[in-house]
Amino acid sequence: MNLKKSLRKHNGFTTLLCTAILLLLFPGFVRTVFYEKIPGGTMNYRDVILASRIDYKEFNKNSVTQSIAIKPYYALLHLMLKFLSPNFLMNFLAPLFGLLFLLFLYLILRKLEIEREILFIAMLMLILSSSFIWNFTVLNENSFILFILALGIFLFLTENKVSSVLGFLILIMISFGNLIASIVGYSLLILFLFYRSSMFAYKAEKRKRIIFMISSIFLILTILNIYLIKERILNENKEILTYFSEITMSNGFGMIIVILALTGFLTIGNERKLLKNIFLIALLLLVLFGLNFIVYANIVFCISAAYGFIWIINRKWELKNLNYWSVLLIICGILLMALSIDLKIASQRPDLKDFDALNSLKALRKGVVLSHEDYGFWIEYFSAKETLINNLNNFAKEDIANIFYGYNFSLSMDLIKKYKISYVFITPEMKSGLVWKKDDEGLLFLMKNSNRFNRIYNKNDYEIWEVLDEQG
Repeated sequence: MNLKKSLRKHNGFTTLLCTAILLLLFPGFVRTVFYEKIPGGTMNYRDVILASRIDYKEFNKNSVTQSIAIKPYYALLHLMLKFLSPNFLMNFLAPLFGLLFLLFLYLILRKLEIEREILFIAMLMLILSSSFIWNFTVLNENSFILFILALGIFLFLTENKVSSVLGFLILIMISFGNLIASIVGYSLLILFLFYRSSMFAYKAEKRKRIIFMISSIFLILTILNIYLIKERILNENKEILTYFSEITMSNGFGMIIVILALTGFLTIGNERKLLKNIFLIALLLLVLFGLNFIVYANIVFCISAAYGFIWIINRKWELKNLNYWSVLLIICGILLMALSIDLKIASQRPDLKDFDALNSLKALRKGVVLSHEDYGFWIEYFSAKETLINNLNNFAKEDIANIFYGYNFSLSMDLIKKYKISYVFITPEMKSGLVWKKDDEGLLFLMKNSNRFNRIYNKNDYEIWEVLDEQG
């Protein structure tokens, strides 16, 4: 097989771009047709709500505002929400970042003189990888960080000094928003300066000074990042199977790509020493940062996997047709995984039943809503009501536990009054193990046996209870 002959000079990136567009927009198309244009996911709702809360006038008074507003991603969202609807941003912003990321990554790899067939296969594997699909379909911070990281590195690698400085400033900006991205960016800059010095007009002594400057800036920004954002990034996950998409059906590595990446690493010649070093650094950072680093390591793995794929194609096998069937199995496995992830994203909640219950909650008078933390941002977005807890604000755990599981009516009512709770929003999952395991457990029992609660919604196993005043 000779891929060089099959790849024309100008249509390679067009093919990649069309493939990416189909994969990234397919879930949104499904949501539009079958889910009344309701975006799926949880992080996207969280990010839109957090961005809308930013108030730069209160920057010095609110630690939450400081930690969010300092991140370029949320600052950009805050600005865009002034001109575009949240639904539009949740449906199209991440895919746009994805396409721009592909463009700049393609140009970076071209500048690094990656062979055309390797470049095409690496990019195609990346587009079909579950990590790429997850991060560039549903709006999240990684989609922005990857785009801006690729843009910064591309500008830094240009021969124009102004562009190089601009790229360096962009990478500094990332440091204020994402510590892992800054580590990736600065590591690559130092590697490029060491191994690709021919790309620059710097002499050895000047290059050493630049490396020292980059390292110093990185150290300072790391300290600032930890202090201002208090980001927890070290690996706390010891379950290696959770790193694979085939097990979790979420953001992770494809097993086929990992096997090909290891094959590629072992078969790459010494002329690709830069890529080997990047691969080893990626493995080290993956061990340190775990699941938080998958989105970055996946890019390196796909490039290495392309070399492994070419090695399998070019290898002479003793068994006839084994080469053909091996390649076919690899292609089918990668395509099947990509389609499965796309369908999983398209079918994720909130669904129409969630929307109906949340829309009913919206029609009620203003008040604080108690529910499980997983539904906090959905409740805020669809019902425009304040929630007691969400995925980022799960405070007073002992009090919340007493409300959910306690049988002491007086204590429960005192806590409900303390937190000014007006409604209790209950989903089928909450009654099936997420919160309670029995129908008459804790708060469920108290609400059904007290005149202080009124069930105002009961449909599809969703319930909304209103807390009545003492005269109610």
